[in-house]
Amino acid sequence: GAGVFSAAPPPAALRSPATRARRTRGRAAPLPPEHTRLPAASHRRGLPADAAKAAALIWDFGFFAAWEEAGMAIVVAEEEWDLIGQLRGRMEEARSRDGELGESDLAWCTDITLVRYLRARQHDLDKAEKMLSKTLLWRKEATPERVKCEACAENPRSHTFRCVGVDLLGRCVFYSSFAGLENRDADATVAHMIQALERAFPEGCYAQSYVWVQDFAGFSTSDMRSGSSMSAMKLFSDHYPERLGALLILDSPMLFSGLWRVIKALIEVSKVSFVSLNKRDKKFTELFPPHVINRLNAEIEQSRDLQVLKHKEWWNEAPEVPVRPPDRSLKYGPRSS
Repeated sequence: GAGVFSAAPPPAALRSPATRARRTRGRAAPLPPEHTRLPAASHRRGLPADAAKAAALIWDFGFFAAWEEAGMAIVVAEEEWDLIGQLRGRMEEARSRDGELGESDLAWCTDITLVRYLRARQHDLDKAEKMLSKTLLWRKEATPERVKCEACAENPRSHTFRCVGVDLLGRCVFYSSFAGLENRDADATVAHMIQALERAFPEGCYAQSYVWVQDFAGFSTSDMRSGSSMSAMKLFSDHYPERLGALLILDSPMLFSGLWRVIKALIEVSKVSFVSLNKRDKKFTELFPPHVINRLNAEIEQSRDLQVLKHKEWWNEAPEVPVRPPDRSLKYGPRSS
C-alpha cells in the first residue's frame, strides 16, 4: 500500500482483540472481534496433499485460511489509526443520515479495509469517504460475493485468469495469457475477475494484495478493441484499491503501447514491471519461490504451444501449495488507548 510505517509489534494484542481499543472522535471504543478474527480452527490444519482438495480449500477459504496467522504484515501508524477512526465515524454518520448503508455494510468496513481506501487516496479523508461510499453502493447492487462466471460455467476455456500459487511474501499469484482465451466480452471478463478476487480475499483472510503475471502470448488487434482491459483496470481502480501488489507485463508487443497509454491512468505505475520473455528469471527470482517459478515457466511454455494448449485443462489444475507459511501476522503500530 501507499506508505509503510514502523511498528512496535504487540503479539498479545493480536491474541486478545477484544481488549484492544480504537480511537473514534477522541474517545476509546472496543474494537469489534471481527476486525482481527482469525480463521476457524477447522480451517487451520494445513493444506491437504491431494491436488483437488487443495484447490477446493484454496478457492473456498483463500490460501491463508490454512495457517495459524492469516494475512501479510499490515503496519499501521498512529496517524493512520486516527484517520481510520474518523473515516469510520463518517460512515456511521452517513448510515444514520441517509439510511442507505446497513449493518452489514459497516461490518465490511474493517480497519484493514479502511486503511486500503485511505492509502488509495493518499490519506485524504474526503476522497477516501467518497470512494468507499461508491464501493459500498456498488457492492449492494452488484453483490460481488455472489458473482459467478457464467461464461466459464458454460465453456471453461472462456478465460485464462487463474491462481497458480503464492509469492515469497505470501501473496496470491495470478497468471493469465491471451493464448487460449475464447471469450473477450468485457462484461464476462469483469465477472470472471470479480469471482477470482472475491475468492482470493475471503472474510477472515488478511492477505491484502496479489501479484498478476499477464502473459501477452496470443495478443492481437482484437484484444485492442475488446474493451476488456479497460473494464478490468477500472474495476480494480474503483472497487479493489490497494489490492494489486505487482503486475508483471510479460512479452508485450509494440502493438500494446497504444492501449498502455490509456490504461496506465487507472493503475499505480510503480507496481508495474515490463518483463522480457528471455530476461524474466531475475524478476521471477525476486518475487517467487522456486516451485512457483517452475509452474509459471511451464504455463508460459504451454501458452506458446498450440497443440498443448488445445488440450490443456487449466481450470482443473490446482495452484501450487505453499511450502511453508510465511510470517503474515497483523502488526500494530503505536497508538493511543
